[in-house]
Amino acid sequence: MKKLTAIFTLIIGLSAPAEAAELRREAVVTGEEIRLGDLFDGLAPEVAVLEIASAPPEGREVVLDADWIVRVASAYDIDWQPGYRVPSITVRGATAEERSAAESEVRQALARVIAAGSTPSDGAAEAAEPDAQSDAIEVAVPVRRLRAGEVIGSADIAWVSLPLARVGDGVAIDAEELIGMSPRRTLTADQPVRRSDLRLPIVVHRGDGIAMVLEAPGLQVTARGRALEDGAMGETIRVVNVDSNRTIDALVTGPNTVSVMSPGAMAGF
Repeated sequence: MKKLTAIFTLIIGLSAPAEAAELRREAVVTGEEIRLGDLFDGLAPEVAVLEIASAPPEGREVVLDADWIVRVASAYDIDWQPGYRVPSITVRGATAEERSAAESEVRQALARVIAAGSTPSDGAAEAAEPDAQSDAIEVAVPVRRLRAGEVIGSADIAWVSLPLARVGDGVAIDAEELIGMSPRRTLTADQPVRRSDLRLPIVVHRGDGIAMVLEAPGLQVTARGRALEDGAMGETIRVVNVDSNRTIDALVTGPNTVSVMSPGAMAGF
């Protein structure tokens, strides 16, 4: 999807000046990752496509709090002023139907671009014979067997040329979609990889002791917890407070560190 996105970014023009960004109140993420453009309107195209966290599971919502938003804006030098009160943003993972529709639209548009680029220059009225190579696309694939939990590096990736018709929806096309990610299951060498088989590297493991942090205006509370699920940066997992024995949802913000995103979860402390 990154390669497809890059094509259309070039079409609309990378040189377009970025306006001051505005935070959305809610977002539906159709990809496997949350991009800056899912959170902010008015970003330059090359900034909007940057991935910052894993998307919530299908149909599930996560509320990103004020402090998290401020840190993201600062880290990526986004021209955005939070003002006196920083709102939260609700992010929902798209349903399978919504994802399929979004990917279908992109591929249909890509097919139109390919067709327009192959129009005969001599002005002949008759359609040109299809060229199998013109409908091929370069796809990044593993050069070796990759086991679940490994971190994929640039040396683990090679390129193969496949007919566009054989590249199904959900296949990771660009190397950047693979590098730095971890397989959810064993990946076979020289075979295309589906995005659903990838995740960010695990930084919190099930059973690990963790620091639970709840932040609110003028308040920060920390408690000891234990992870009930594996989690990567930006993922929401279930954790238990070892003192109160209460289970809550929390956002993974670093190695063995989670952020409690809802002030209503104070009861978990």
